[in-house]
Amino acid sequence: PITLVTGIKGGGGKTATTEGLLFTTSALGLAPPVIVDADPDNPDIALAYRPNVNITDLKRHGFSEVIDICDANRDKSVLVVTGANERDAIEERIEELDGAAAFLDRPLRLVWPLNRDKDSFRLLPDVVQKLPSADVFVVRNGFYGECAEFEAWERSEIRRKLMIPDYRDLYLPKFPDLIIRKFMDHRMPFAVIHQEGCLSERMALESLRRRLVATFGPMLLGNA
Repeated sequence: PITLVTGIKGGGGKTATTEGLLFTTSALGLAPPVIVDADPDNPDIALAYRPNVNITDLKRHGFSEVIDICDANRDKSVLVVTGANERDAIEERIEELDGAAAFLDRPLRLVWPLNRDKDSFRLLPDVVQKLPSADVFVVRNGFYGECAEFEAWERSEIRRKLMIPDYRDLYLPKFPDLIIRKFMDHRMPFAVIHQEGCLSERMALESLRRRLVATFGPMLLGNA
């Protein structure tokens, strides 16, 4: 599949969601995806996974480089994460990705992280309309509170109209502070910290791993 993690607005948790997906992929023993970091201004994923990552600038290239990467890796999953300032490129060019997925006969997932602010999902319907073939997953970012605290999304007309089933309305557990610091300061993927970190880090990640598998496992295993 081709998985696009986007949200247009900053602060929703695109980097956290992407790292959660990558750590869950490792925990499940699945083949690692081809990673495309389309956030050149804040390439947190690229810095953690270099050199095994592709970098593109949607403002300059639209989705053309993303599409060519998907074409060149037809036998591999592709995971794309966008930045916060890519609204024009996403709104104007994202239909090309939908067409490419159909041409390549590959399933497409739209993963949309959100916080408790209405602005974090206001543009979701526009993007969904431009990706008619995509399975839509909404991710409530636990950094901003427990699942029940996302009242703006829970009660929104957008949620009702999109009719996203419960099994695709996901909750990303809050990452432990010591793990976030290690990821940001040392640019180490969670899977590496889980293997090589100190005992407190490994235990924190072991607990997080179980929760992430419960959250993302059905999606990654094709059961959602």
